[in-house]
Amino acid sequence: MWKSLWGASTEEKQKKQKESTKSAIIDLRGQIQLLTKKQTHLEQQIDELRDKAKAYMQKKNTNMAKIQLKKSKMLENEMTKSLQQIENLEMQLFTIENANLNLETVKAIGKANSAMKEISSSMNIDKVEDTMDEVRENMDMNEEISEALTRPIGGSTYVDEDELEDELADLMLEDETEKLEKNVGNSVIENTNSFLPNVPLSDLSTKQHTEEEEEDEDELALKALQAEMDL
Repeated sequence: MWKSLWGASTEEKQKKQKESTKSAIIDLRGQIQLLTKKQTHLEQQIDELRDKAKAYMQKKNTNMAKIQLKKSKMLENEMTKSLQQIENLEMQLFTIENANLNLETVKAIGKANSAMKEISSSMNIDKVEDTMDEVRENMDMNEEISEALTRPIGGSTYVDEDELEDELADLMLEDETEKLEKNVGNSVIENTNSFLPNVPLSDLSTKQHTEEEEEDEDELALKALQAEMDL
């Protein structure tokens, strides 16, 4: 209860202080504006009095010229006082505005500090580490899910990359072996032909024809013998 009343009293005091500062600033600015207008009016009056003094001097009326100059001097003194008042008011206005700015800055720092305390009270190193662990677990889980989604569907479509590499190596070895055997066979045939005599193709054809004629004569003799035996 007392804390609540104290808080309300503090807020009310701050509110009144803020209103008082604002009112003082407004009054100072208003007074400066009023004195500035007065300065402008005094300058106009002084210029008019000087013009009148010049006019009387042209008419050789020295007394009236002096009177105008005296009035002008009085206004100049009043103008000097008014200018000093403006300077004092501006200095006071600057001081109040600067103090009010400092006050608002301190309030902002206080609010920021209170917010920082509130944030710090709801956060500690253990909570941060727990949160980071949960984040890592979720990331690992998502990675596993991504890997599972990219795997081929069905066991029959799965191919072992190592097995493919081994089979490819076997095929390459088999191909190299066949090429080697073919090259060796051709080399042996060429070497064998190099040791055989060269026989003209015409001689081989004549020999074959002679052998066929001899076989025909033998068959005719055999048929004649069989005919005689039947007789």
